[in-house]
Amino acid sequence: MTQAEDELKDVAPGPMAWMARNPVVANLLMVCLLAGGYLSGLGIKQTVFPDFELDYLLITVPYPGASPEETEQAICLRLEEAVRDVDGIKKINCAAGESAASSYLELLPSAPKDRVLSDVKSAVDRISSFPANVERPIINLLVARNQAISLVLWGDASEKSLREQAEAIRDELTSLSDVTNVKIQGVRPLQTTVEIRRETLREHKLTLPMVAQALRRASLDAPGGSIKTRGGDILIRTKDQRFTRTEFAEITLLSGLDGSRLRLGDIAEIREEFKEVDSYSTYNGKTAVILNIERVGTQTPRSVAGAVKDYRAGLVESLPPGMHLDILRDWSKMLDERMNLLMRNAWMGLVLVLVVLGLFLEVRLAFWVTLGIPISFLGSLLLLPSAGGTINMISLFAFILVLGLVVDDAIVVGENIYELRQQGYPPLKAAVVGARQVGHPVTFSILTTMAAFAPLLFMGGMMGRFMNVIPIVVIAVLAMSLVEALFILPAHLSHDFPERRWLAPFQWIQGKVDGALQSFLSRFLQPLIGWCTRQRYVTMTIAMSTIVLTVAAVSGGHIKSKFFSDIEADRIDANIEMIEGVSPGQTEAVLNHVIAQARTIAMELQETDPRWKDLPECEGRACPPTSPLIGVYARMGSSLRERPGVDISSSAAHLASARIQFVPAKARNFSMKDFESRWRDRIGEPAGLNVISFRSNIGPQFGAPISVEFAHTDRAELERASDLLASQLKDLAGVVDIEDGRDVGKPELNLSLKPEARALGITEQDLAMQVRGAFFGMEAQRQQVGRDEVRVMVMLPREQRSHLADLEALIVRTPQGGEMRLGDAATITMAGSARAVRRVDGKRTLTVQAKVDEALTNTQTVNNALKNDLLPPILAEVPGLAYRFGGERQERDESMASLFRGLAFALLCIYVLVAIPFRSYFQPFAVMSAIPFGFVGAVWGHALLGMPLTVLSLMGLLAVTGVVVNDSLVLVAFINDYRKEGHSLGYAATVGAVRRFRPILLTSLTTFFGLAPMLMETSLQARFLVPMAVSLAFGVAFATIFILTIVPCCYLIIEDLKGLLGQSSEVEQSPQNSVLEPVKA
Repeated sequence: MTQAEDELKDVAPGPMAWMARNPVVANLLMVCLLAGGYLSGLGIKQTVFPDFELDYLLITVPYPGASPEETEQAICLRLEEAVRDVDGIKKINCAAGESAASSYLELLPSAPKDRVLSDVKSAVDRISSFPANVERPIINLLVARNQAISLVLWGDASEKSLREQAEAIRDELTSLSDVTNVKIQGVRPLQTTVEIRRETLREHKLTLPMVAQALRRASLDAPGGSIKTRGGDILIRTKDQRFTRTEFAEITLLSGLDGSRLRLGDIAEIREEFKEVDSYSTYNGKTAVILNIERVGTQTPRSVAGAVKDYRAGLVESLPPGMHLDILRDWSKMLDERMNLLMRNAWMGLVLVLVVLGLFLEVRLAFWVTLGIPISFLGSLLLLPSAGGTINMISLFAFILVLGLVVDDAIVVGENIYELRQQGYPPLKAAVVGARQVGHPVTFSILTTMAAFAPLLFMGGMMGRFMNVIPIVVIAVLAMSLVEALFILPAHLSHDFPERRWLAPFQWIQGKVDGALQSFLSRFLQPLIGWCTRQRYVTMTIAMSTIVLTVAAVSGGHIKSKFFSDIEADRIDANIEMIEGVSPGQTEAVLNHVIAQARTIAMELQETDPRWKDLPECEGRACPPTSPLIGVYARMGSSLRERPGVDISSSAAHLASARIQFVPAKARNFSMKDFESRWRDRIGEPAGLNVISFRSNIGPQFGAPISVEFAHTDRAELERASDLLASQLKDLAGVVDIEDGRDVGKPELNLSLKPEARALGITEQDLAMQVRGAFFGMEAQRQQVGRDEVRVMVMLPREQRSHLADLEALIVRTPQGGEMRLGDAATITMAGSARAVRRVDGKRTLTVQAKVDEALTNTQTVNNALKNDLLPPILAEVPGLAYRFGGERQERDESMASLFRGLAFALLCIYVLVAIPFRSYFQPFAVMSAIPFGFVGAVWGHALLGMPLTVLSLMGLLAVTGVVVNDSLVLVAFINDYRKEGHSLGYAATVGAVRRFRPILLTSLTTFFGLAPMLMETSLQARFLVPMAVSLAFGVAFATIFILTIVPCCYLIIEDLKGLLGQSSEVEQSPQNSVLEPVKA
């Protein structure tokens, strides 16, 4: 008989015994997890934020030249009716604007998106009542763009030259193996313009529609079939498509009997140019073009951005004179910074965990327990790809979150094995018996922790999609930690620990700590627990008072809360909206004023920072920045963000925006919030400005912090309600960037055909076509030139369509060839129009939104004031008005509802998982009695650090439930074991708590110190993750005290109740009269 067989002769066989007896197998399993996880991790997709699908389907229907009311009647109403019965649609949003309508269909999360897309396409294709000028609807599912890096090409060059250079760069970039998708933005679309003067048309008795028709007939490629010959088929094709200005000029418009021809070039000015829109982009005051490079498939931001940076480094010196190619935004840099930050915190947490274990456990035992962390982490990477996980900022935080939790089971197993060895058990037998003794409670404690995190998998709203990678990582790591604790760790602890002289200093320190611990137990903790169990009802009353106090502090607003912490970016955006109808020059002037103020503030702040003084001289394109302000990207005619609902005004003369790019936070002495506050004050209220809003954060966007959506059948009543609310919001301190949602559009001239014109045979269609041709232009055809779709437009010269007098002077041709002035043919009336009409589920809506200055108030306070004080009087004053909260509040309500449902589900699962091993309906309540006190610790932890409660704080509370239950479960299991040995209830409860003090303390300390680096993190870009760490760290730390006191008390109270009900099989010997000997932990 071998020594191993001799040690285990009275131990039943099983997988744990077999693995402990065969350490080679255990070590091979360990190597497989480490090596396999490492290799698997190399192939996991890397992203900045988690990948997720959007539950939105977008229908865009162009209607060139139509007013918002026309697009509402012609498109929105028909779309709503067509898709109303499609299964899987949650909400129908439609925005009717000038020249187009867009409908956002919000889908149910459970709806099969491809099927819904197919059904919607079929429903829209069945619409046969669209007006003649409505273009083909474009229907697609919205997807989140995976941008890797953005370049800006700018300088003293024409827009055409920059575009051509950008197209050449795009072609060269897409030829690289690591780059697939490059998009050019910030340039106007190409257009071929054919301009004919009004008097020339009259001279030749032509109209613009006639010219456009002639152009269409003369410029085409058309198949003509084939000729079947003996030698094979020969294809026939009419190939006379015109592309260039010269080719268009040769088109014949009229021909005489004598062979004379009137060619298009004889009467028209033909130009190959850009579309006539008031839109352009600049960078540092120069014309600019943007190249957005996106990653696709398994490409990573690092690989794509690295290839682009290498290409740029070789190109910048060979660019044409005056052109520059700079990096506008680098998502790979953002990913690297956050990965480095989180990895630094992870290593610090790992060291702290090892130090804590080394102080309370034998040094080599501490080492083997700590080794479970890399085994579990790398092993989890084997499972992560199959669960759809990626390496991103959130998943890395999840690894830090579970850093202190992953050793909980190993601590319990290792500490129990160590205790048996101290009692004289042989190493192998101690390993097997020790692991088996706690195997069941450890397994169920891991399952309860998984159950606590599982609800985050099913959390609703955008927040749920953003954060559901956390439970995936945690569950995978905990599963691997359980395998390591039960099958690998016992094998490592089944050998003798030979004495090593170099370990003597560590053993001396550990002995001092152990002596202090035993003194603390005998002198303080054991008497305290004994008193609490004897005065259990007094103890429970005191404990319940802490819960009441905490609830009062939160509900009373003494502890602030907000939905989501901002992630500060290294840039700030200003979106300008002027009053509708202002000239492009006025908008441009305000944009220049806004940019000038930003530059002035940046210069003032630079002068206060010594790091930017006395910089060495540098010449060339590779010089480092000489100011905190790196560059200014500006757009004229468009916005850098969307309005509430759907914004279809992508190009409008009253819109403008500016993006100010700064160096990273560590290289400047101000935050983006500070800069935003100064910038807002300096800009003031320029003439014609409607609203200006700022954004200086990145990450998920949930809409405006304050957002109220009104619905009413009467547009006037809607506008009255929005005016009332906007004016009341202005009176609230700290409410900024208020938008009343009123989209006052351009003035509108309505034409009505006179009887005199009808008598001459002019129809409404004739009038509409001739007016449209004169002032909008007639689209002759569209051509595909390379990657661009180019429109050929026939129109009057700009100077003949720029004044009201041009409209009245327009000559309308009759079917017989006669002429009438438009003023004689039609009645012209002036009216107003909305810039956009927004509809939700078939009703017109207006959205009032605002932001909150956190230094003066908070979102919760303002939303409470809206609900209780501001909105009720408005509802009373405007009959028939309905409202709902949107934006961040709507997302918060959805997320909170999911969280509370998840919490209820988690508690039910925990109850079941605890009841199974204890075979009791009542003892799970004793185990779960410490959960509320974890919540108490989390709340006061936020108060101590001066942080508001966020939705991430509540996610941390879910995690607290699992960790707290782990310690309570093992404690109750030991109390039951002492009762089986014949001890009284009071003695078993007291001694069980003292005996389990060391593992409970260690699990709490490892959890807290594993998260401590994150708690102390000062980086603004990582602060949004900290609330979850605060909840878990302080919740576990605070609950430790109550686990040792409340759980034994609840255990005894349950037994008291069972005795009153006659269900107790044991009469307790009063612990008051029992003399307890000091117990070692």
